[in-house]
Amino acid sequence: MLVRLFRAHGDFCASHPWEVIVATFTLTACMLSVDKPPPTSPPPIPTAHHCLPGTTNCLTLEDYNAVDVIVMTMIRCIAVLYSYYQFCNLHKLGSKYILGIAGLFTVFSSFVFSSSVINFMRSDISDLKDALFFFLLLIDLSKATLLAQFALSSSSQQEVRHNIARGMAL
Repeated sequence: MLVRLFRAHGDFCASHPWEVIVATFTLTACMLSVDKPPPTSPPPIPTAHHCLPGTTNCLTLEDYNAVDVIVMTMIRCIAVLYSYYQFCNLHKLGSKYILGIAGLFTVFSSFVFSSSVINFMRSDISDLKDALFFFLLLIDLSKATLLAQFALSSSSQQEVRHNIARGMAL
């Protein structure tokens, strides 16, 4: 059932590329401009200690920030190494076009997703630096590469539509 749905979606997107591009930009603009009403209660005042309920083990604010910095640094390093590994695998294919398509996909999708999530959560734009690295861990470039290979291996416009639909169904 889902295979047929994705194949139909791929066929539609391949046969109407400009409509898909305009719709993507329109939805992105809509997601970034959604405005929620302000919260009714004031934000909580940060405390100097973070304690577990029922225990005397407390972290001071400085310890809590130090742990946060260490964990986020490890996540950033893992995300960069994982992205490097995926792009090295793409480089082995030897096609500059596929590498460029994957890079463009990575940059655009991570920015749109992270900006939308931050906007919905009403966070500061400074949180974008953390969200981008989490999204880099979620991206699977092998699927985007397969789709690009299917599209680039076509010789006619009709074959492009068929190959993109087949790639979306995988």
